[in-house]
Amino acid sequence: MNDDYKQFRQIIDGLEIDDRPSAEHKQALRKQMLAACKETSSDKPAIRIQPVWSKIMKSKITKSAAAAVVFIAVILGVNFIPGSNGPVALASIIETFKNATCISYDIQMGEDSPLIHDTIYQNIIRREALGAVSIIDLDNGRILSLMENEKQAVLINFDGLPEMPKNYIDHLVNILTKIQSKEDVESEQLGSREIDGQKQIGYFFTSENLKVELWINADTSLPATIIATRPGLETTMKNFDFDEDIDLTLFDLTPPEGYTLIDAQNMIDFKKDDNEETFIEGLRLQTVLYDGWFPQDISIESYMKRAADIGGLVEQKFEGTLAQMQAGINLGKGLVFLRFWKGQGPWHYAGNGVQLGQVEEPIFWYQPKDSNIFRVIFGDLHVEEVQPEDLDALVSARESTANFGYQLWEKKEFVTHQEDELYVKADGMIEVHSKIDIRKGPMNLSRVNLELPYENAELLSATFGQTSLPYEQGGKVQYAFYPDGEQIITGEHVINLVWQFPLENLKITDYGYQVQLRSFLPATSYKITAILTPDSGYAWGMSQGELEKAMKRMPTREPDNPRMLTLFTIGKADGKTTFGTCGLCIKPE
Repeated sequence: MNDDYKQFRQIIDGLEIDDRPSAEHKQALRKQMLAACKETSSDKPAIRIQPVWSKIMKSKITKSAAAAVVFIAVILGVNFIPGSNGPVALASIIETFKNATCISYDIQMGEDSPLIHDTIYQNIIRREALGAVSIIDLDNGRILSLMENEKQAVLINFDGLPEMPKNYIDHLVNILTKIQSKEDVESEQLGSREIDGQKQIGYFFTSENLKVELWINADTSLPATIIATRPGLETTMKNFDFDEDIDLTLFDLTPPEGYTLIDAQNMIDFKKDDNEETFIEGLRLQTVLYDGWFPQDISIESYMKRAADIGGLVEQKFEGTLAQMQAGINLGKGLVFLRFWKGQGPWHYAGNGVQLGQVEEPIFWYQPKDSNIFRVIFGDLHVEEVQPEDLDALVSARESTANFGYQLWEKKEFVTHQEDELYVKADGMIEVHSKIDIRKGPMNLSRVNLELPYENAELLSATFGQTSLPYEQGGKVQYAFYPDGEQIITGEHVINLVWQFPLENLKITDYGYQVQLRSFLPATSYKITAILTPDSGYAWGMSQGELEKAMKRMPTREPDNPRMLTLFTIGKADGKTTFGTCGLCIKPE
């Protein structure tokens, strides 16, 4: 046991450590650790300490996959606010940034993306995210990513990446100065709010392609939260800390003792790789990750939300450290084409639901700078130049077919169209035929959980397309269904259920009965129709004139059938599962 370790052990033993994993506790514990180190090491070199919160943030993402994901986060997060504008009084905040030796904060890109913690000292950023640490040297254009579990260090060269600041604190100051001085920007005060007992004053300003929300601590006049929104990406900076005690060895690009160095500097040349060809290779790699399908969304925000999953998929799909590293880096290089967009106007993506190889399906189009034509990338990744007058027809054809079939996306939720037909029967039962057309759903659909909406309801049969659908009953009215993945890939996406419940389960009203309007899964359209079977013993509880008006207003699939009546229909349901109630106006014959 060496002297450094003994000293470190003494420091740990002397601390009263509460290991609760809260944000406030992480910061307090970190400062306590650093202060203790400072007090005991006045005449010794600083001890290399792996920060406690990096262990708290760890996810099950390993090896080169982790390095790839962290690398993407580095590229997308180093310079996140364009240098634009708004006449807000920011003098005190600007002065704080100017005088700061060290700044730390948390970054989050989109609501569901992983949290990134940055600490800036001079021109070096220490970034912690997804269970790894990256040390970013802005002067020399290098990144050292450390994976503690694997004891690996990956050295990456990002020299040549556009818009990279050489002094990050000065860069933040310049942004805020432009916000303060520019005159062509709309701004407004947002009033005050209280977050965790802290009163904050808010400002909001907008310019072309940028919206910034700034919240200032009312007691300290220091920034509390900055939210920057531009097309395809919302970035939040929060939990600022200025001039905290730091251990300078944490900013050293020398790999720690015992780590294996992977030199990936020659894998990247952003001066050559920021182009359409590299972007297309990134698209191809995403189809490898998703079993031949293009992703639902390719925006930066979407990528950040999927970062942990992407890291795991890279590890599954590619064998060997170098292959995983190369795949991760190539994915990152592909995104740089969008991150530092040089095209004329916005880009457009329509690859959701498209498989690699669909030669006639346009999945991406854009207009290069200073060009009169559009470049269109198709489902087999070939590129064509298209005149503006021809683009509308091409895109309209894609959009007209894009909503048919089962579309893959990264979310766990479903989007469906549902139609219910209620057959009123002679035995006092209502038999329901539910057609659930799944329009969007998870990429690896293997199980669907559904609950029948009435007590004493009973499932009679379930089919997926034309074949029987296996299921298990998990509760009184809860069922788990297991659709065939091969059927989904070949285009099947409709679940048909037949179930029944007693008519007496419905609430009795003065007009007949009250029916619950509920879909099994989130639906963007929902329709319910009632059918009186010939021997049911019931008739419509309305006059002939009222019945004819109702049938004309909401036609059924059999417009001339007087015993079939549409009760309710909605075409734009915004992914709901409940739509209120409607009346079933029937009476005994």
